[in-house]
Amino acid sequence: MREIDPAKRASMMKDLGVYILGQVYSIPGNTRVNANYWWPWIKNYYGEANVGDHSDFETPLAYAWIDEALKKKMGY
Repeated sequence: MREIDPAKRASMMKDLGVYILGQVYSIPGNTRVNANYWWPWIKNYYGEANVGDHSDFETPLAYAWIDEALKKKMGY
């Protein structure tokens, strides 16, 4: 932090980054996969699983509706 020369500081940070990566035995990653899928004829629903601090799935679906014309057009 005391180095004021940007080029010298960049070189020092690069060396430090290489050193730090050499010390890492594992890189933690996000193993949790989340995905919500819905039919295209379900309208007013955009993948929400809950609203606010509640964990109820029914609340977002209370405002969804089915586009019967689109459903029929798609062969269902």
